[in-house]
Amino acid sequence: MDMEASTRSDEYVLIGTKVTDIREQQGLTVAGLAEISGVEKNQIAAIEIGRTSPTIETVWRLADALDVSFGTLVSGQSDLTVFSRQGASAQLIDCQTTTRNIETFLLDLPAGARRDAEAHGQGVKERAIVLSGRMVVGSAEDPIHLVPGQSATFAADVSHVYISGGEPCRALVTIIYPGEGDQATPYDLDLSWPASTEEWMNLRDMVTRACIEVQNGCALARFTFKSCPISQPAAVALLEEKLHSWFCDQNTIQFAFGERPFPSVGVLYRPPAMAPLSFPNSEDGNEVTRRCSVLSELARRQGNVSEAEQRMASEVATTSPILVEATLAAEVLTRLGLPSVPPAVGSKAYAPKLSEASGRDRLFEDRIDVDAYEAYELVHPAYARQVLALSAALPPAIPGTELRLLDVGTGPGVPLQMLLELRPDLKAVAIDPSETAFHYLCARFKNDPRVTPIKCSVSDYKLDAPPFDVAVSIGASHHLDTALFFRNIHRCLAPDGTLLVSDEMIGPFQVSKKERSNALIVHHLQYIFDTLVVLPRDADPLDKELASVLKREIPNALLLARAGLTNRAVRAVRTTFTEVSRLPIPSVSSHPLAAFSRFHLLELQALVAGLDYEVEQKTHPIRFQRLAESSGFACEGHRRIYSTAGDNEYDSGTHLFVLRRNT
Repeated sequence: MDMEASTRSDEYVLIGTKVTDIREQQGLTVAGLAEISGVEKNQIAAIEIGRTSPTIETVWRLADALDVSFGTLVSGQSDLTVFSRQGASAQLIDCQTTTRNIETFLLDLPAGARRDAEAHGQGVKERAIVLSGRMVVGSAEDPIHLVPGQSATFAADVSHVYISGGEPCRALVTIIYPGEGDQATPYDLDLSWPASTEEWMNLRDMVTRACIEVQNGCALARFTFKSCPISQPAAVALLEEKLHSWFCDQNTIQFAFGERPFPSVGVLYRPPAMAPLSFPNSEDGNEVTRRCSVLSELARRQGNVSEAEQRMASEVATTSPILVEATLAAEVLTRLGLPSVPPAVGSKAYAPKLSEASGRDRLFEDRIDVDAYEAYELVHPAYARQVLALSAALPPAIPGTELRLLDVGTGPGVPLQMLLELRPDLKAVAIDPSETAFHYLCARFKNDPRVTPIKCSVSDYKLDAPPFDVAVSIGASHHLDTALFFRNIHRCLAPDGTLLVSDEMIGPFQVSKKERSNALIVHHLQYIFDTLVVLPRDADPLDKELASVLKREIPNALLLARAGLTNRAVRAVRTTFTEVSRLPIPSVSSHPLAAFSRFHLLELQALVAGLDYEVEQKTHPIRFQRLAESSGFACEGHRRIYSTAGDNEYDSGTHLFVLRRNT
């Protein structure tokens, strides 16, 4: 019997419903789940509507891809049995959820059967007790022979087998998932909660030493307090107060405070976020450019800003009608520990969009809420600074002439608006395939004859005029096939034309998707970590809850990724994304600073899409440059505008490339 036949079986409808619910909570499309699970898209669709009965192997693949237990998908249906292609059957008979998930199944194998199980999530173990017949169980490389009454426990995060002999056999199989007790990292040191002034001073000395070790090259350090006499939130608040007073001048270290499962403080190295801008033509430009250059330098200096300079930034942030200027001033204040948002930041409820591609290429709006992107992206670190750097790298303005420019992946048009403020001599063709983004783009420039919006992708753009001298792409290249992106822009540029790309890129990865996922998590979470805020009492309770959840969960997920515990970091990211996605956030922000949390939701949305490799296809700067060179461009300049990890100019962050089209 083909257990995956397309015949409807009502008892399996519940599995499909659970797959749908969990998939949508995590922001996954059917196509995305298919890609990360290895289960065909049509098969998942059939499972979700209960039209087919999934095998054990299929349920495991879906459970692992969704980062839930096997029992999560099959529980709730009495006497539900799932089968394997080899004839094995499994029936869930017990499920315990305490500090960890423990599930027990009754496994039956026919005579001469072999079930090859793929590796499950990191830290998963299985225990088999044979009830009848003879069975071989354990790792595929070194299995164990068991007779009735014997048992074996083995790691299930590697390939493993269940093999019967010449007669049918039965076993109780218990699956043990990692729990709260497994949250330690190799960098943890367990301490008793300080009970005296002397013990607090001892903690200060230990953290001081850890800061020196971490800033000099150690990955991280974390102190946990398992025997704490006060509540976890109170303990974390006290730790924050103490450490921020002791290390107020520390600018190479960030502290990651955690509550669960125990109060803790992690010590992380933070490279200088901003380097000086030094591109050709940086001295040229109008008065707006010169004022913005001053603001950009203040943001880079961070703590070394006078009171007069701080007052100037505050006035510009609240009163300047120039978008790029107000945004840069707000960033100065935020980096001084005074979170600020420019007046242009909008108000939009968070509402994930999970439409399917329906036969077309997946677009940005298939995974990212473009309305929220338009409203809150201005508070992204270095958002205006990248435009300032790009403007400085443009060919110098020539009085009385216009510079023809192709803007690829313009989106709602905020960076282009800033660019036109800095360079009024530009005449731009702005292309973007997103229906929602194009709506904002047309509205923003409806009275500006310098901008011609066109709704299409760069692949479909028809060049009906002389080639452009300059093309720019700001924050869009990582949504596209990078090599195809370069080839299509190459055909639109005149010989020796210039392409300027400013975009987010992750640290170099060489070996595996897991390595890429780790770099992706560190990159996105650092943007969030740098702008976490505490909302005031008069903010809406749901806005405050959102900010509180992010402040509690993001540091821990970042620490896990920095410790190299990628699977646990992925699980923490997806769990946090699910939790915040369920919050009924008010449609109108109750406080200006709530814009930061709304931006953080966008970053989580982009991170999850990136883990699924849907519309977020970030590569690293070295590979980006090599792809440009293989497509007919020469790199004439590169600068990391904002760093998120690593000391090297080619590590992760926001990057600007100046590329010249070869003749």
